[in-house]
Amino acid sequence: MTPEEETQLLADLGSTDHEARRHAQERLFHTYRPPLSRLLARILGPDVDDCLQEVFLDVFAGLESFEGRAKLSTWIWRIALRRAWKVAASRRRGAHRHADEPGLAEAAEAATPEVGAHLAEAELAA
Repeated sequence: MTPEEETQLLADLGSTDHEARRHAQERLFHTYRPPLSRLLARILGPDVDDCLQEVFLDVFAGLESFEGRAKLSTWIWRIALRRAWKVAASRRRGAHRHADEPGLAEAAEAATPEVGAHLAEAELAA
């Protein structure tokens, strides 16, 4: 995206004209979705849809605070990287937590139905 296109896109994103703003949001989404998907897939693997959605929610929510000290693309990439790092850290904590827990599913299978139901509820709560 050229600097002139970026300037126009930012102007349209800040427009009071609802239709112009919606069209600008669509342009931003369709411009950055493919490269952001590839970036997130390199960090998180193939399951990136939720993270990508959160990135765009962060971008659209933060547009008013965008100061223009960096290029719009740089700002968006930074948001995407931060979100990906948070998701990756959350996944690592979740995997670590589940690795430390005894196998509740295995215990539920071997237990009586009452104990199995209790353990299944405990697993769902965890």
